[in-house]
Amino acid sequence: MALVHPDDRPSVWEVVEQANKYGKSYAVEFRLMGPEGRTLYLQECSHPEFDELGQFIGNVGTWQDITERRKAEEKLSESEKRLSRAAQMASLGHWIWDEVEGKILSCSDEFAQIMGFSKTSEIIPLLNTLEEDILWVHPEDQQRYRRLMAHIARTHEGFDVEYRIIRRDGEIRHVREISEPEFDARGRFVRSSGTLQDITELKRAEESLRESEARFRQAVDLAKLGYSIWDSVNDKCLFCSDEYARIHGVSPDDYIANASTHFAQFNHPDDQDVYIEAIGQLRQGSPFELEYRVVTPGGETRFVRELAKPILDDTGLVVREICTIQDITSLKETETRLAQAQKMEALGQLTGGVAHDFNNLLAVILGNTELIEEDIEENRDWKARVATIVQTVDRAKSLIDRLLAFSRKQSLSPITVDLMELPRCLTLVTRALAT
Repeated sequence: MALVHPDDRPSVWEVVEQANKYGKSYAVEFRLMGPEGRTLYLQECSHPEFDELGQFIGNVGTWQDITERRKAEEKLSESEKRLSRAAQMASLGHWIWDEVEGKILSCSDEFAQIMGFSKTSEIIPLLNTLEEDILWVHPEDQQRYRRLMAHIARTHEGFDVEYRIIRRDGEIRHVREISEPEFDARGRFVRSSGTLQDITELKRAEESLRESEARFRQAVDLAKLGYSIWDSVNDKCLFCSDEYARIHGVSPDDYIANASTHFAQFNHPDDQDVYIEAIGQLRQGSPFELEYRVVTPGGETRFVRELAKPILDDTGLVVREICTIQDITSLKETETRLAQAQKMEALGQLTGGVAHDFNNLLAVILGNTELIEEDIEENRDWKARVATIVQTVDRAKSLIDRLLAFSRKQSLSPITVDLMELPRCLTLVTRALAT
């Protein structure tokens, strides 16, 4: 017993003592402390020996080295534990169905937990006593599941299907079930084995992704923003959105089939060189933001703003390009109108200042003319000349009033005009514009 591992001595001694006491055979496994600290696993089998009088005289036994077997068993046990942990982490249960008996032979704890049970001993009897084993399938999925089971019963094929279940506690879960048939030596379908995986969280993530993509598409549509993906190596458009193609006046399929950055066939002739230069920089790894014009197949010119970013592989080579494009034609037209309005406003301010100064000069002229008119009351010739000056000043004041109205953005009051006097006014305006 001295060589038996200390942790095994009590149990080994108890087995040997009881066997010797009652004269019985025994078999026991234990660890033996070998040379150089090596531990061996042994199996001891012993049978009692009796004399002619039936008295116990000793044991005849064997020792068998089972070290390799125990190591294999330990490895198998550890592998099963890792597999069980992996199944738990993946929410993956398994089952075996006996086709001959028409019942579940076994299932894992994870299978039971997916179905809402704590252990297999609770679910197996229930599944084997149900008149219809489809009752746990969600009502909206039952017809599809029945059709699949009927097909499997005829063809004995495996299957891979997703559906919903209603657990024991009433919770609805999404599952994926995979099954493979098993046949005997005669080729008869005798059983099937499969897995059941809870994919509820995956389905929720997919739904969340779909909602996110829908919100993104809505935002893109509201912003009138198009986007595309290019193969930089082959200069080929891999994908373009509907808005991206619409801006160029074609369908997505037509754009993908015909577009080329080398030829820039959609670009305005005056903007092709700067666009091709920007593409060259992009292919060297530099992103760009550029405003230019495109010409649709229908001849319409549109202003666009494009942002492009390169995607590099592990070696630093540009292999993809992500591009966004926005139609800014309306913005450019608004900017043009705004610039024109600003010019008109500046002109109005200038006109107002000049008109005020000119009005002051006319006031001096008119005042002095009235004084002269008093001094030459008896001289008809001079009086006629002064009257002409006064009339001219009045016409000039009328023109100044209109200039001031323009500078203040006031509404002009239409009046009756003597067509005979119109040439003189036109001459005055023509001279003013010419200067």
